[in-house]
Amino acid sequence: SQRFKVPIDANYSSFTQWKMATLILNEVSGLQFCNSAILVCWKHSLLEQLMIQMGCDPYHIVQKTRNGNGSRNVSTRRCNYFLWAEDDFDSVAVLKYRFDIRKPAGEQWSLFLTHDKQNFV
Repeated sequence: SQRFKVPIDANYSSFTQWKMATLILNEVSGLQFCNSAILVCWKHSLLEQLMIQMGCDPYHIVQKTRNGNGSRNVSTRRCNYFLWAEDDFDSVAVLKYRFDIRKPAGEQWSLFLTHDKQNFV
C-alpha cells in the first residue's frame, strides 16, 4: 500500500462484504478500473461467497482460450475450485472482467477465473 501510495480501505467486515462487492462491481462496470487491479484480502471461509457476490457463477465459469491452430479450448471451473487450506496464504483467486463493445448488449461482459501464487513463502 505504501509503495504504490494506495490507501487501505478496512471499512468492510463479513457482515458488509456484499457492500464491498457491489462497490467494486459498480466501479468495474463504470469502466473506472480498466487495465487496473483491485486487491481484496479476505477470510478464507468467506472467499467463495465473496466471489459469487462479485459475479462468479457458483456452478461454473466457461473459460475460452485459443490454442496454436486457432481452435478454442473450453473448460469449466466452479467457484469453489479455489478453496484452499487455512494455512495457505500464498494462493490468489484472480477474477478478470472483460468488456467487449462489439458484442450485443447483455453479452458484453465476460468474467474469467484463474488461480495464481504470489510466492510470499
